[in-house]
Amino acid sequence: MQALTALGNAGSAARRAATTPALFRHIAADLTRDEVVQTLLANPDARDAWHVLSDLLQQDGNPRGELLAIDLLLEVKADDALAARHKAFFEANAAALLGELLSQVVKEGYGAAKWQRGYVTELAYVGTPGL
Repeated sequence: MQALTALGNAGSAARRAATTPALFRHIAADLTRDEVVQTLLANPDARDAWHVLSDLLQQDGNPRGELLAIDLLLEVKADDALAARHKAFFEANAAALLGELLSQVVKEGYGAAKWQRGYVTELAYVGTPGL
């Protein structure tokens, strides 16, 4: 936990930006998911903790980890290819990310999901196709 706290309190934005994914994997090996979640609850803007969570989820085979990693990259640099990757990844993993029912609602155009850091922040009903 001390390692994650140190990362969350790292001096400059330049220092945090220079941190490599390998470091996140090293720290993730020493932390439990509960410790990472507690860090995020205390400081939701701790990007380093989000990177660690992404690694932990990916190690568990949870597709949310990859989606989170893509979202973190999109926060740093808007990129059409990366946005297309996000969309394709979501479509391929919608049932695992939203559940069967909500993924079908979005797929069929009845709803729209807004994502931030691997999680839905807004789910909206957008119409009644066929009526």
